[in-house]
Amino acid sequence: MKNTTLSLKHIVITTFLFVMIPIFARIINIFVVQETIALMISMNLIGAAIIMYNWDLFELHYNRTIGNKDITFYVMIDLITIAIFFFIANRFFGSHILIADKDALIAYGHARLGMVFAFSFIESCVVNITFKCITDHLDIKEKELQVVLTTAILFGFLLTIVFTPLHFSEFIRTYVYNIFLVSILSYSYNQTNSILPGTFAMGLIYLIVLLFNIYS
Repeated sequence: MKNTTLSLKHIVITTFLFVMIPIFARIINIFVVQETIALMISMNLIGAAIIMYNWDLFELHYNRTIGNKDITFYVMIDLITIAIFFFIANRFFGSHILIADKDALIAYGHARLGMVFAFSFIESCVVNITFKCITDHLDIKEKELQVVLTTAILFGFLLTIVFTPLHFSEFIRTYVYNIFLVSILSYSYNQTNSILPGTFAMGLIYLIVLLFNIYS
């Protein structure tokens, strides 16, 4: 993992926008009175702002993938591991995974496309960009395993506390899933020096789950 030395201002603004997603969703929900739709709107709007604000970072990480022969291998690893942990967390542990449920996707067909965008690649971009910004100034050197675990525990906690209802058992179950998820993203970034393999893999797995919920 190599730092891009983002400014403190840049990190703070990106983190602020990230934290504002559920807060803005609550405000929207006053008018739409449907939590999933409100979160979809907030995720799409603020997610787009995060992507645009970090466009240079996104472009830098895209350029790092060009000519990197390991990218495909790590995308496949990410796809397999995220799919496994998603299935286990969703099927056996009841984790509060940030994705539109089947009932909402079926009941609100007019907003289905927006939910698919919001809870797949927009969400993946938001998570990976914010993760990169927050961990940008970490001193890694030869401590990659320590950094993977540290970032997973810290950013996993932020991801959980921002988007998970404060019910202790549900919080813990979701936190465990997020630790595994961020570990995968962090390890992939360490190996490829780009957030894009993890971003693509997470977005694709979530997209597949959403499409399965719609058409199954």
